[in-house]
Amino acid sequence: MENKRFLIKKIAWGGALVGSFLLLMFTDSISGVNLFGLIHSNVDPEKLNVSIAPDANEDSNNVELIRTSVKRIPNAHSDTGDKLGSIVLSPLVSPVSPIVSPVITPEPGVSPQPSVQPARTSDPTPTPTPRPSQLNKTGKVVINEIAWAGTEASSADEWIELYNSENYDIDLSSWVLKADDGTPEVIFEENKVIKAGGYFLLERTNDFTINTALAGQIYTGVLSNDGETLRLMDSAGIVIDVVGKAGNSWPAGSSDGKVTMERTSDGNWKNFTGSPSAKDANGNFINGTPGEVNSSVTTAVTSSGGSGGDSGGGSAVTPTPGGDTSDTNSVTVVINEIAWMGTEKSSNDEWLELYNTTNQTLDLTGWILKSQDGTPYVTLLGTVGAYGFFLLERTNDQVISDVLANQIYSGALNNKGEWLELRDSSGNIKDSADFSAGWPAGDNVTKSSMERINPQQSGNNTANWSTNNGTTKNSNDAAGNPINGTPGFVNSH
Repeated sequence: MENKRFLIKKIAWGGALVGSFLLLMFTDSISGVNLFGLIHSNVDPEKLNVSIAPDANEDSNNVELIRTSVKRIPNAHSDTGDKLGSIVLSPLVSPVSPIVSPVITPEPGVSPQPSVQPARTSDPTPTPTPRPSQLNKTGKVVINEIAWAGTEASSADEWIELYNSENYDIDLSSWVLKADDGTPEVIFEENKVIKAGGYFLLERTNDFTINTALAGQIYTGVLSNDGETLRLMDSAGIVIDVVGKAGNSWPAGSSDGKVTMERTSDGNWKNFTGSPSAKDANGNFINGTPGEVNSSVTTAVTSSGGSGGDSGGGSAVTPTPGGDTSDTNSVTVVINEIAWMGTEKSSNDEWLELYNTTNQTLDLTGWILKSQDGTPYVTLLGTVGAYGFFLLERTNDQVISDVLANQIYSGALNNKGEWLELRDSSGNIKDSADFSAGWPAGDNVTKSSMERINPQQSGNNTANWSTNNGTTKNSNDAAGNPINGTPGFVNSH
């Protein structure tokens, strides 16, 4: 009987030991340390304070059994050290079903780190960069070069170049370049800017059309080799420039050699005639000047001595086909548009426009624009940009409500005609429009302006003037009525 009782006690203590470790594994409600803490600790089992509640029949062998079992737990070298505290075993309630309740009393130690990290200080808000939309949204931008024939690499590799004749940058966002037949139609993307006196390059399909220059924007749509009418409009829908006429072929350029069509100083067009430097998608030279100043006029010297060479018989100068034969040293600023009839708002709201035919800014200070009868008589003040316009409004700057005047003047134009002269600061006549016998163009009923057709031809020639076509116009009068004219912009003819 005694042996049986001893056997039952051994089984009970074995169960208690297993129960203790199961509780240590799955609970941390008292000390925050479970079995994994024991397994991964450096605790010395001899240092454990294992005490057993009073029981008259218990002996030291049981305590030693627990210590021996703890010694067998592998050491995994954690950083918990021997801060496990003491284990207290409660007395046996039943010799058959002992209940072991381990209680871990933590010793003083380092407080655990919080799992939530302190909030980071937010980065300072960066200073916003000025947007292109803060720039001028309109100005004198012209279609300057057209490669309607494409390049040697591909006839589909067409490109178009714009030029800004202003002395300030212009935001091209939402500007439109479109053909009258609907293709191409280019809507300029946001933040597209053309620099003062700079160029903006449009390449068709991809940026490899011109392999040596970056495109300002890529577009789609084919230019007809038979000719197009292209219109450039700003974001307000005002027509800024027009190239080509319905039913007409391109005025310059060639499919043979893929030669581009370049704008000249007088607003006309010529073939590229320079030494090429840009290259196409296949590395071939482009007969054009994408993103650069247009080619200058070249001349060919032909000998009268036959094909064998120069026999000393003299020579003749022949302009290159399509070339600009004008002399920009003698032709500078001209009288370009006259609103002698005023506007729909008031017949007194007259205005005049000058045009700079050169590729450089000119100072007009001290120049005189006057009528032979003495009125108006305007002493000019200010500058006019390359290929730019100089707008004079009578009495105030509301004559044309949405275009700024370069200068205000006084003095009425006679509706029956005037003889106008433009003289430089030295008194030299630079241009004249002798129409004292009657204006050759303009309409008093429709209030349509009188426009110069070719700045390089005489201003006294009646055939060199026409009435605004009523379609190409860009501004409003003081009452908001559309003006049948192009003040500050390219003429309709």
